[in-house]
Amino acid sequence: MSAPLPKYKPGPELRINLYGVQSNGTTYMADGVFINYDETYSSKVDDLDALKIANGNENISIKNAGNFLAIERRHSIMERDTLHLNLSRMGTQAYRFQLIGDKLNGAGKLAFLEDASQMLTCFFKTTETQSG
Repeated sequence: MSAPLPKYKPGPELRINLYGVQSNGTTYMADGVFINYDETYSSKVDDLDALKIANGNENISIKNAGNFLAIERRHSIMERDTLHLNLSRMGTQAYRFQLIGDKLNGAGKLAFLEDASQMLTCFFKTTETQSG
């Protein structure tokens, strides 16, 4: 018999939602991921993380050590901590990200989203919901 999994800890967390933008300007939520931080969690993939099950349309996932995750429990945020996002089955229309941080604020913390293919960097506040 395996040990029971630890209960959810409502600590620092980040939700990243992917929205598709239709030609008439309306948006729809296509997918999303969730990251929960705590000093007792491991940043390595383990039983507390949830593998991504791809849907038939647009997908966003967190890539960690070759695994694609929908939910990741990670150790507390460290200097130069990085989340690698993976997008798949994307259409030709525009997309938006919505980043919802909770309890991520702290001295010296700076968060940004970087698109290596487009060479774009977008900084965001860790204390409020950001869309863009």
